[in-house]
Amino acid sequence: DVSHISDSSFYDVLACSTKPVVATHSCCRALADHPRNMTDDMIRELARRGGVIQINFYPVFLDSSFAVQLDESGIFDRGEKIEAAFIADPADHEKRKAWNDVQKELLALKRPSFRLIADHIDHVVSLSGIDHVGLGSDFDGIAVTPAGLEDVSMLPKLFEELRSRGYSEDDLAKIAGGNFLRVLDERVERVLERGVPEAVVDQLAPPLFDTALVAAELTLEGDVLEFLVRGDQRDRAGRLVDLAALDADEAVLDHVE
Repeated sequence: DVSHISDSSFYDVLACSTKPVVATHSCCRALADHPRNMTDDMIRELARRGGVIQINFYPVFLDSSFAVQLDESGIFDRGEKIEAAFIADPADHEKRKAWNDVQKELLALKRPSFRLIADHIDHVVSLSGIDHVGLGSDFDGIAVTPAGLEDVSMLPKLFEELRSRGYSEDDLAKIAGGNFLRVLDERVERVLERGVPEAVVDQLAPPLFDTALVAAELTLEGDVLEFLVRGDQRDRAGRLVDLAALDADEAVLDHVE
């Protein structure tokens, strides 16, 4: 994942990687000049190697003018301290109220429309085609959302906007997750190429869009396969992972336990 690294590190990753990489939550620097966003050349090079950029919903990354507005408001600097105090003691009603008040202030700003997300998607598609773009909302990490897309229940509005711009249902399926799943598929293929027992992948991978699969970033250290499963030893579909059935030696099973 290259979303949080410098431009030079991005090119280092591409130079060293033999498989596609992703920018899980970034936007286009051509539309919003922020260092967390990717230049046109970076997007092209990522796509040329089969990767995906997933568009972040953070208004600062969508619209440079909002970044200026937020900075001038002083809310961000003040709000960080209030948020930290709330996180440290979420049961404190005063601290909770203070954080809620900050969120209300943020929502009162003139936020860019969710349609800018579609603009960034359009830009990626114009550079690299439909197979290299997705959604990286960052809902768990951003302090404020674009207007009209305050939570996941409003995602259908974004897809309606994309339909109005001429995207087909197949295109929308790729944007909604299909492109990212393709990269995960290729990662699983890499694992199998390296001789990891298929039983391990069968236990952990289905369905592919699964944090268990991401956690099962399988690496070989000599003859020892190191991997992680969820603490309750169930995959994303709720099926119990049968450690005894895995074709692995005692060192692996001890590591899992």
